Amino acid sequence: MASNEKKSKKHSSKTGNKKFLNIVGHNWTNSLNFHRSHGEIFSRTHDTLYTLLDEENAGIMEDSNIIGISIVRKALLSCLLVNTFLHHAAVIIETVDSYYTIEKTTSAIHLRQDMKDTAGHSLENIFSKRREEVLKFKIVQQYTMGDILTFLHSKNSLNDPYHFLNANCQLFAIQLLEKFCANPHIYNNHCFKYFPLS
Repeated sequence: MASNEKKSKKHSSKTGNKKFLNIVGHNWTNSLNFHRSHGEIFSRTHDTLYTLLDEENAGIMEDSNIIGISIVRKALLSCLLVNTFLHHAAVIIETVDSYYTIEKTTSAIHLRQDMKDTAGHSLENIFSKRREEVLKFKIVQQYTMGDILTFLHSKNSLNDPYHFLNANCQLFAIQLLEKFCANPHIYNNHCFKYFPLS
C-alpha cells in the first residue's frame, strides 16, 4: 500500500513538473505550424519560413493584401477582474479570400486559415463563440501576408520560446498590433467583458 502511495506521489510530481516546464518554454518546438483551411498542416522553422510563400500548395499568397486586423481574447476563468489580465489572445488577419488566425502557444506559433468561401461567415460569426471577444484595429498602411512572415522572421519569433511571464500569447499579439495597427493601445485600455463558463 505504501509503495503504491509513493508511486502515485512520484507520478503527480512528474506531471506537475511537466506542466510547469511547458509554461516556461520546455515544450517549445521553434516552429510555425500553418493549418490550411482544408486540413493540411505545414510546419516551418526560422530558416524555412519563407518557403510557405513559394509553395503552390501552401496557400499563402505573398501579395495577398490585408484588409483588416482584429484580436480575439478568450476568457480562462469566470472572474471578470482576473480575465482582464489572464486571457488567451490571438490575432485575426483578414484578406480578400481568407481569415488567418495567428497565436503563440506553449509549443509553437500557429497560423490557421479559414477560407471565406468555405466558412461562409463574417468575422463576428466565426469568432463569437462563448467566452471570446473580438476587437478590431485600424491598419497603419497597406500590408500583405508576406509582410507578416517577414516580421516574424525579423523578430526571430520562432526562436523565442514561450514563457508565461515575458513571452506569452498576449505579448506576441501586442508585437503584431504595434507593428501593423494604428491604434494598438485600445487592446490594453479595453475592459474585458464577462462571459459565463456555463
